[in-house]
Amino acid sequence: GIKYDALNIMNDYYRERFLKLPYETRAVFLPHCLRAQDCPAKISPEGNILCINCGKCNCGKIKGITEKKGYKFFLVKDLSTIKNTISKHKLQGILGVACEYDIEKALKEEKINKKGVQVNSLKIIPQGIKLPKHNCVKNTVDWELLEKMIKES
Repeated sequence: GIKYDALNIMNDYYRERFLKLPYETRAVFLPHCLRAQDCPAKISPEGNILCINCGKCNCGKIKGITEKKGYKFFLVKDLSTIKNTISKHKLQGILGVACEYDIEKALKEEKINKKGVQVNSLKIIPQGIKLPKHNCVKNTVDWELLEKMIKES
């Protein structure tokens, strides 16, 4: 669909700028729908899900790869949590995974220009992966592509 194409265009357009950002200013955001249904993780006061690497899903593996690379890692429940987390940590680049619904919502709500995406008072350089389906409980992503995008950036 058009949103997927827009995401690929955005990835291509911002990739070089994303690669130039210091690792500590980058973060990976995964949606809550990728965690196991019986996930034992607690939720932080900010609304982030605190992955404990229990092995019940692939989120812990991605968390390890992300943190080894020097990125921050967040497992989030919604778009507003992402915006608040970006502001709190003064992030400059994000690699996010989202469903078509959330991508469409973000494209409508956020100001996007050649300098990046306006999130609150910050300009963010984005990279993204679209989930294959809109399912808020038990979803999946191309884990190999996600791992590749983290390792190659």
